[in-house]
Amino acid sequence: MLARQVAKDESTPEAAAAAAVPKDAEDEADEADRQTRLNEVIARLEEIDAHTAPGRAGTILSGLGFSSEMQARNHHATTAA
Repeated sequence: MLARQVAKDESTPEAAAAAAVPKDAEDEADEADRQTRLNEVIARLEEIDAHTAPGRAGTILSGLGFSSEMQARNHHATTAA
């Protein structure tokens, strides 16, 4: 019965395997805490309009004299010494 229920409810083999493992109360509480925190983070990102951050940063950098090319440059790349 469990195998049929898992196969019916889960779309990937990984999800089906995870669903087949019984969870104890502590695991469920941890998952609930993680979900609550994730919802808080998502709400905060929406409050601060995080999706507009790159555009706002570009406007500030342009005002400081950085060209579009300078802004697009990958500054995280390291050079060999």
